[in-house]
Amino acid sequence: MKTRKVCVVITARPSYSRVKTALQAIRAHPGLELQLVVAASALLERYGTVVRYIEEDGFDVEAPSRQHRAWAFSFQAPGGFKIVVRC
Repeated sequence: MKTRKVCVVITARPSYSRVKTALQAIRAHPGLELQLVVAASALLERYGTVVRYIEEDGFDVEAPSRQHRAWAFSFQAPGGFKIVVRC
């Protein structure tokens, strides 16, 4: 069975709370690979650093990097295409 990658972007505590159960189901599914990207206020200390809670729940977080003079993350799409999302 071919594994499919599911990329989820978390930008704030409410968005993480809404999708936490779905993330656990994706992670537990043998045919799916979860890629979790955390951005925006979810990374900021003044909003509770949600990324810390996400990591404590056992999820691996994809770190953004500086690309093309902006913060970005990338992933490999079906067909060998590389998708870059700039913030």
